[in-house]
Amino acid sequence: MLASTAAKCYWPRRCCAPMRGPARRTETQLPAAWLNIILEDRPGRVPALYAATRGRREEMARVLGEPEKRDLAQALQQAIHSMRHPEFDNPQLG
Repeated sequence: MLASTAAKCYWPRRCCAPMRGPARRTETQLPAAWLNIILEDRPGRVPALYAATRGRREEMARVLGEPEKRDLAQALQQAIHSMRHPEFDNPQLG
């Protein structure tokens, strides 16, 4: 299931993430330059996972449980970090 909810980042323009809700699927595009992933804890409930950028916030992965949301949040944060800080394996650039 996580494979179908994978985000695609196209630096520096936008980040696309399929959003799933009850009986529907939508796709939202957010500018990647200021994109942040927020995992908001809610007492007694599963945390909410948001993609946020400059005053806009979209909830995603509503149907996932807590462990899956935490794993997805970590994977998305790592992907964004890798996009912003690419590692080049080229001695001429070193």
